[in-house]
Amino acid sequence: LLFIGHYIMSKKLAYVSILFVCIMTAMAGSQLPKLGFNYIFEDFFPIDDNDLIKYREFTDKFETDNDYLLLGLISENGVFKKNFLAKVDALTIELEGLDEIKSVNSITNFKQPIISPVGIYQIPLVNLDEPEKLEKDSVRAYLQSQLTESFLSKNGKSTLIVIKHLPLNTKEGSDELVDKVMMLANEKAFDDYFMAGKLYAQGVFIDKIQDELVTFVSTSIFLVILFLAYAYRSISWVIIPLLVVSLSTIWILGLMAAVGKQLDLLMVLLPTIMFVVGMSDVVHLMTKYIENLRRGNSKSLAIKTALKEVGLATFLTSVTTAVGFLTLLTASIRPIQEFGIYTAAGVLIAFVVAFTLIPAAWVLQKVPAVSNKKEHESSWVKPLAKSLIYVTKQPLKVILITLAVCLISGFGISRIVINTYLIEDLPADDPLKRSFTFFDEQFGGSRPFEAIVEVNQSNTTLFNAEVIEEINKVSTYLEDTYEVGGLVSTNTVVKSLNQAT
Repeated sequence: LLFIGHYIMSKKLAYVSILFVCIMTAMAGSQLPKLGFNYIFEDFFPIDDNDLIKYREFTDKFETDNDYLLLGLISENGVFKKNFLAKVDALTIELEGLDEIKSVNSITNFKQPIISPVGIYQIPLVNLDEPEKLEKDSVRAYLQSQLTESFLSKNGKSTLIVIKHLPLNTKEGSDELVDKVMMLANEKAFDDYFMAGKLYAQGVFIDKIQDELVTFVSTSIFLVILFLAYAYRSISWVIIPLLVVSLSTIWILGLMAAVGKQLDLLMVLLPTIMFVVGMSDVVHLMTKYIENLRRGNSKSLAIKTALKEVGLATFLTSVTTAVGFLTLLTASIRPIQEFGIYTAAGVLIAFVVAFTLIPAAWVLQKVPAVSNKKEHESSWVKPLAKSLIYVTKQPLKVILITLAVCLISGFGISRIVINTYLIEDLPADDPLKRSFTFFDEQFGGSRPFEAIVEVNQSNTTLFNAEVIEEINKVSTYLEDTYEVGGLVSTNTVVKSLNQAT
């Protein structure tokens, strides 16, 4: 900093500094198109966690439980109507033709096995070609409990299409599939329909996060502009701080894009943090520069003194802040570790940009007009001085008040409850929440819960009578205690075979 303070007086060096900032900004900006968004929630599992290892073993054996979409199609006149079922069947066939789809199940393509002396054959649940049988089909369907929560709603006015799709790990691919499904559903002109599933929900959440981030940052920028305009009364002194913050954000995002790091649910906070940290550096430096000019110093001396007096303190503040974020490396969750690394890098980048661009701008600008108001005449100096004197004279009170605040805070911390219910945070009239509420009320819910049942005895299988009885006890317990719906297990296969004979 002493080196910069000695040589920054040169206009040539000022131009070199600005050129350096421009080149770095251009390089970082060229990488921004590569910046993607990662919303793979499994990345937020702790590394080498036993539960994560078991989960991955489970997905390798049984596939993931999140690669699905649910379509709840509504018919105000009832499900078993010819026109409505024809639309459901047409939509089912069109969905099966999409490249991203693995399978589609609905009441129109559901078939029941029948075991007879002449062999095994399947009969459709719904006879679309024989409308006169639809009433009997409805009675037969509602007598089967595994269908009432899997495909048929409790009020008889909606049916479910279960869509299993290929794993999609990009937002573009996920949004494209959701848009295709919604477009096909809209073309059929159902009375109404609802959608649920990981792709749909995470797309809505990401859009909401991005919209709220833009709103928050825009509001913050507006308030800071008001503050800077009131404090410094100069357009250039409003533009330069905002430029420093913007360039710092571009640098760190460009760095992330260059190394292949994508934005995730934590990284969207990075621009806001850069805004706060960068603005802090700028305000400290600009305020000290103004104070030096008020003391009658020349422009070159004011710049040099500001860099010496504020530079080291700001540098140490930036370093300690960066170290604080780097402590997140002790976490066992990879996105949190990466958040700490890139935020720490962003804090130091903001310091570099501020102390490179601002002194160079001062050298090339005219000396700003400053008031002759002395530091001790400021309106905030006297109240702060009185507060300092009071605190130093009342050490016992300060200690007791601090202990009381700590005790109250500790009690509050002990009452913190972990809440992972993302959907419940949405307003009641939000379309996404209405969708999930619809599936919870009319079907067996939309959020899967899967458990592995293993038989330890070598001569026993899942289809032994004792095992079947135990699985039935677990199913009954889940239904009675937690009102779990849409249960599927090996017992479901056994029941289907019994019905087929």
